[in-house]
Amino acid sequence: MNAGLLFDANGNLATQPGLPGMAALKEHPSLFARLERMMKDRAGRGFTAEELADFDDAGKGKSRRKNPAAIGKDDVEALREIEQDLHFVLKTTQAGEVIKVNGVAELKEEVTGEQLVPILPDKEFESFRVNEGRGTDNATDLTGALTRPATDDKGNRLDIIPGEPSKLVRRDENVAKLKEYFRSGFGYNDLQLAMMDVLIDMLSDPERRGEAAQGLYFKVWEKKSRAKKVKPRQGDWIKYVSTKGVEPAWRKFVPYGLVQTDVGNVIVKAIDMDQIATNAQILAKTRKGLEAYGGNLSLLLDDFHEMVRNHGRNIQNVTRFTPDKLAILNAVFGDVGRGHKEANKILTEPQVEGSVYSAVRSYRIERFSQLNSGIVAEFPFSLEKTKAMEMPARDPQVQQERAFFARSIEQIKEAIPDRFIGTKVPGAPVVAPDGKPFLESDLTPPVGPLGVTQQVIDDSWSASIEESGPAAQEAINRLAQEGNNMEPPLQKHFDAASKLPLRDRFWYETSAEAMRISFPEQAKVRDSGTVMDVIAATSPLADPNYNAELTVSILSEDYRGTPSVTPAVVQTGVQDALMGRFGTGEQRKIGSFGQTFRFLSGLTEDAPLSTNDRQVAASFGVPDNVFGQYPVLYEVVSRFYNKIRDHINSQPNTQAMGPFQSWQLQALSWVETRARQRLQRRTQIADEDAYQGDAYASAFNKVAGKLRDAGMTVETDPGTGLPLFDDKILSDPRTTSTLVPTATDFAAAQIQTMEVVTKLTETGADFLNALDESKALGIDINVRAADKVITRHSKRLANRRKEGNKKWSLLTKLASVFGKDTAEVTRVEYGYGTFEGDFQPNIRIPLIEVPPVYREAYLAVLGKHYHQAAQASSYFKSVEPGEAQTFSVWFQGEDDLSVLGDMAAELSAAGHESNVSIRPNGVLVDVHPSFADDGTQVAINKDILKAIAKRTGETTGSKPQIMSRAYESNYIEKGDYGDTIGKAKKQLVRDAARRVQEIARSSLRDSEDFIRGNYGGLLSGNRAVNRRAEKVRDSYRVRLDRLESVEKGLRQASRDLAADMDKATAEMRKRIDRARKQTGQD
Repeated sequence: MNAGLLFDANGNLATQPGLPGMAALKEHPSLFARLERMMKDRAGRGFTAEELADFDDAGKGKSRRKNPAAIGKDDVEALREIEQDLHFVLKTTQAGEVIKVNGVAELKEEVTGEQLVPILPDKEFESFRVNEGRGTDNATDLTGALTRPATDDKGNRLDIIPGEPSKLVRRDENVAKLKEYFRSGFGYNDLQLAMMDVLIDMLSDPERRGEAAQGLYFKVWEKKSRAKKVKPRQGDWIKYVSTKGVEPAWRKFVPYGLVQTDVGNVIVKAIDMDQIATNAQILAKTRKGLEAYGGNLSLLLDDFHEMVRNHGRNIQNVTRFTPDKLAILNAVFGDVGRGHKEANKILTEPQVEGSVYSAVRSYRIERFSQLNSGIVAEFPFSLEKTKAMEMPARDPQVQQERAFFARSIEQIKEAIPDRFIGTKVPGAPVVAPDGKPFLESDLTPPVGPLGVTQQVIDDSWSASIEESGPAAQEAINRLAQEGNNMEPPLQKHFDAASKLPLRDRFWYETSAEAMRISFPEQAKVRDSGTVMDVIAATSPLADPNYNAELTVSILSEDYRGTPSVTPAVVQTGVQDALMGRFGTGEQRKIGSFGQTFRFLSGLTEDAPLSTNDRQVAASFGVPDNVFGQYPVLYEVVSRFYNKIRDHINSQPNTQAMGPFQSWQLQALSWVETRARQRLQRRTQIADEDAYQGDAYASAFNKVAGKLRDAGMTVETDPGTGLPLFDDKILSDPRTTSTLVPTATDFAAAQIQTMEVVTKLTETGADFLNALDESKALGIDINVRAADKVITRHSKRLANRRKEGNKKWSLLTKLASVFGKDTAEVTRVEYGYGTFEGDFQPNIRIPLIEVPPVYREAYLAVLGKHYHQAAQASSYFKSVEPGEAQTFSVWFQGEDDLSVLGDMAAELSAAGHESNVSIRPNGVLVDVHPSFADDGTQVAINKDILKAIAKRTGETTGSKPQIMSRAYESNYIEKGDYGDTIGKAKKQLVRDAARRVQEIARSSLRDSEDFIRGNYGGLLSGNRAVNRRAEKVRDSYRVRLDRLESVEKGLRQASRDLAADMDKATAEMRKRIDRARKQTGQD
């Protein structure tokens, strides 16, 4: 129980040598008798978890039960026995002997300590404000004052290396100052000081991290005076014992933190190991404990201690345990503080809440009577990792699962080192066995028998799952529960693939050669890798033919030095490709795709993984998004292809064209799967067309055909017949307009620029002010948190959600109110802009789908619900210098936005607002003209703009280009929102009425009344005419209902934004206050 002693089932005290507290207890026969009597009374039933927690939890205040082990104020005999144990609170000699005058011991005089942060010499640490039992942040966390992260000679931190123990360095100056502090005027005796030194050493010595101690601890029991002026406590100490009595308890604990309250008390934060044991027993018997561990307490505790050890070794437990197990293990700590219950929902379940209590304890550093340290526990507890279940996320439960199934491309490569079979000349392309390029080889014969039996497939699949860890099987189980049984292709699939021509086996090899040949300008400067990366970046959801069109268009834009407007599913991928950083992080599929071409071309020696895309997913019987939803399955499939590859290479007569590679198997499977899908979808397709592999050599020829049809001359490579996309092709603007007409439409679109946050509301102003202060103070965590709020709510407008049988966003739904029912607002982007000098993130909305007459209404609806002072849309079109109405500044190859805020501020100071558009190949700053009182547009002085652009270019290291532009815009202020929306509703009536007038030959007035529902009879005696008119009226009513629905959605989105801003502002303010105090600005 909580006294730290052991009893048998009959309530008899266990007295074996070495048990905790026995030596001290034998010195106190009255206490010994009291405990034994109490336990015999409770024999056979013991205390409930709730009773034990009530005895132990000082936070329960007046509702807390009286501990039956406490020594009451009337039990003078027992109190006298423990008198010497109270040396920490009674007057003593310096050696710690209690002083008695006339047989009476007295309480020491209380001394209030000063705050430690200002007096510690080493202040290079962050001191957080924390809650110490009163519901408010009434204490300062000093844990960081005792140690700091170790660093290498380059300044890299060594405390966060995955798989390695956290390396810390003791802050010797602070430790010495802390020990000196306790020796300065508090009256602590040598016994106390020695124990305080031990606790400080345990917290500051990296070698003792996770060490346990056992101590005899006394909670505060002294009466508190209610008098305004506190009088010295004189006379027999016993008269100051409160009605709760004195509660001695032996504690086994692991210290992990040090805090100081605002009244000066220094607190050791620790984990109570007895509470850990109690919680584990309870959790093992819960429903989830039985499911995860079969109720086996030993197995649960083994995993629990592994989880804690992983904290200290920087190993993510989400990669070691299933989410259900990790939730159980994490719950063993109980609720450790704010946010923990939100992160771990098990703590709120009926079987757990009210039974499992927090293992976190707070001990006043000076109130130990005895202390034994050096107990090996290997318990490097981390409060923050425990609270957040190691995933600091907005929705920790979801993020925890994501981390469990997560695998980065780097992690998978490390797990699968044997990604290439054979030998390769470093820096040289991979060629056919005869030393020739694959495009010069005869690739028409069939691949030939592979020897892949169903048994080989099944064994390879099982082994791949097992080698990928528990997350793999869990992911497959979850897919099965959703009705998607993930299984590899059957033997007949591989038999069919063996009959395909060799050109399909060498799909990647021939494509890589084509990329080097067809783009001679890039090949000249050994930049073929950019071609390959752009192809990979534009490949999602695009077949090779469209993929090739996008690639040639983007490379043309970049070659010409113009902002890229060619569409791609993953614009950031295109940006990474053009900026030379493609294929890292989470770009598993497209990264492996592009790296395969690079490897085969000799541009890298890092062999790729197989490219597991939607076609591969289809061949394994699972949805397109499976590798994004469960990245661990990417590892499983990559392992599987390697195992099949190795089996084929072990068969006779399979290596005439060199050993098989995993990407070759993936290519064969890809062609076979896609052909089968084509044959199922289209009955009128020939087998030859269905099995067309569409390697990039073929795709490039089709691109060249389109360009030639547009009147462009495309040269041909004499050796292979491949088209050459040389400087003449890439420098011609017709390349983009011919291959991707939608890019031209986008460039000509009027763009609405809208900020979701405004200073017109108190919430928005507080949020933005806190963000500005955070930037000034360099509090990056605040800036990132604020950016996440803005980005999340900006994207909410464009996120598509299913309603009925249609999936659309709020922006699309609003466009369909005023435009076609099939309207689709796409290519929404996120940039920056200024309004009245403020440079803030904004959302860029193309208004292609909104008829010009309704555009101001579209702006007004959005501005109204997001409380914007004004809304604007604008159109910038490149023109000849003599036709310029305004200008833009183009920074090609730039993606650093950090200095553009300064440029925008300079432009605002010059009287011109600006919009910043992030293009894949650079950053575009559109400069709005100013407007005279009569509405005349006034372009910015070009010399002033050049000077501003030059300063910015010098800072970024890029060369700005001034672009002459034509300009159109819509602008509407807050006071006009209501009238504008009202006029648009009337216009909807008129538009519908005119259609009815054409149908029924009725007057405009009657037609309008009919649309509004105010017309008494039928418009026509012709039944068919009336039905057509009614359809128009129904369509109008649908538009009004849709507008009402959109406005409801926007109101809710705006409220949610305000709530998120409030929450974020509160957190930012805490960090700002701490930063100001640390820098002396408070």
